[in-house]
Amino acid sequence: MPHLLFTGSIAMAALLLWMPIRHVIIRASLATALALAGMNTAQGMVENWGPHDPVLSGHAPMQCSGKAPVVCMPKLSADHLPRLRKQVDSVFSKFRAAGVEASPRSITDSLADGRRYVRSTPSTWRVSLTRGAER
Repeated sequence: MPHLLFTGSIAMAALLLWMPIRHVIIRASLATALALAGMNTAQGMVENWGPHDPVLSGHAPMQCSGKAPVVCMPKLSADHLPRLRKQVDSVFSKFRAAGVEASPRSITDSLADGRRYVRSTPSTWRVSLTRGAER
């Protein structure tokens, strides 16, 4: 809607300039007021969006497997979960054998985050599990 409002107000202002109103000052004033009102309204609608348009993320139904760490993926790609669970167990056993102390509580697929980047934390690792499993 903001995109239509922004461009539409400019288009309507241009159209208003061609209207058969006798006084040029009145036509120009009305066109300018219409364009500015539309552009300011559109800007006000998107002012707090930030660099990304608002999209719901993090609401995909998830399916999880195992413990310490729990591996979670969206249900749509959960057919890869058993194989990934075995790979995670293998990696963590190699970590322990090498003396690496890595102990997240969960490993979550970053696909559910959408376009927004969500950082991993020491207790929750966010990894592109689905993309990796499909390759």
